[in-house]
Amino acid sequence: MHWRNTVRAMRACLSRVLSWAVACDWTAKNPCFFVAVPFAKSRVKRTVLTSEQVATIASRLKEPYATLVLFLAATGLRVGEAVGIKWSDFDGTVLHVQRRIYDGREGTTKTRSSERSIPIAPLLLERMKALGDGEWVFRSRKGTPVDPKNIAHRYLRPVARELGIPLGGWHDFRHTLSTRLLREKHPAKLVAELLGHSDVRTTLAVYHHVAAEELRAPLAEIAGQLLCDVTKSSPKSAA
Repeated sequence: MHWRNTVRAMRACLSRVLSWAVACDWTAKNPCFFVAVPFAKSRVKRTVLTSEQVATIASRLKEPYATLVLFLAATGLRVGEAVGIKWSDFDGTVLHVQRRIYDGREGTTKTRSSERSIPIAPLLLERMKALGDGEWVFRSRKGTPVDPKNIAHRYLRPVARELGIPLGGWHDFRHTLSTRLLREKHPAKLVAELLGHSDVRTTLAVYHHVAAEELRAPLAEIAGQLLCDVTKSSPKSAA
């Protein structure tokens, strides 16, 4: 777990400072010697969803949540990146990912590698435009970016439970896309670029830049399969 490594490094740094304080007789003991790094909680179990499961979940949700689910499943963006999308981030059908929303605040992407360009399939883009005008693509009635935590708690998880789908969370849609692309033998370099991995060694040995055009065909195919079973003409309105 990355957070545990961070805490361990912080403890080590503080311990060195306090050890120096002990050596200088400024304090009697180093309290860090008695502090243990907490164990990580059990990992969330991820589910690789079928296209039918994703489409069914989306069909049970109101807008813009239904389209958000389809968007995540068809692009592999992190949910914070998705809700941080503005229409000004598009150059035609190519989306330039350049920010994320974290704890309700607008900020930079998780890593420099997370700033990337992704072609959006025409069917998906058409559905996104049907959400209406506004600065943010996935927005609340107030015009602000939607809150992923609130959506998951009030809508996404209850729907998944009703359908009997063991959904771990928003990340399952990203996990599903990456797993599917790798299973279908798409280059690991392409998948790494699509996901915006901060350390590409998790998916490939040598970093290689992938052009946005190389992503167009596989993403368009997946978006078409996801959207073909979803009625576009009568989306529900958000409560």
